[in-house]
Amino acid sequence: MDARELARRQDPETSKAAARSIAPSLPNLQSHAVSLVAQYPGKTARELAEVDPLCAKDPRVLNRRLGEVARKDLIVRGVVRRCGVSGRQAATWWPTSAPPYRFTPGGRRRRR
Repeated sequence: MDARELARRQDPETSKAAARSIAPSLPNLQSHAVSLVAQYPGKTARELAEVDPLCAKDPRVLNRRLGEVARKDLIVRGVVRRCGVSGRQAATWWPTSAPPYRFTPGGRRRRR
């Protein structure tokens, strides 16, 4: 993914500069996001950022990478539940290698 895919044409120049600055480290950040989800399946983005010292400073960085790797089918967006960090409703994230379970509210898993 290059910087042009990270910023829209109509975005301000500051957003485009930010995209250019992050583009070289993007593969490492995305790989890190996939590793976190594999290590802590079923967590929300804020909960994942909380357990990771690299992301605790700015959880939005991780949140953006989760969406990117989900579009690449490297992780799966699960059910929405109340986040233990923010207290708000938030999506959970799961590795694609998770067993064939249907995710239900409350984090319980049932076999299909």
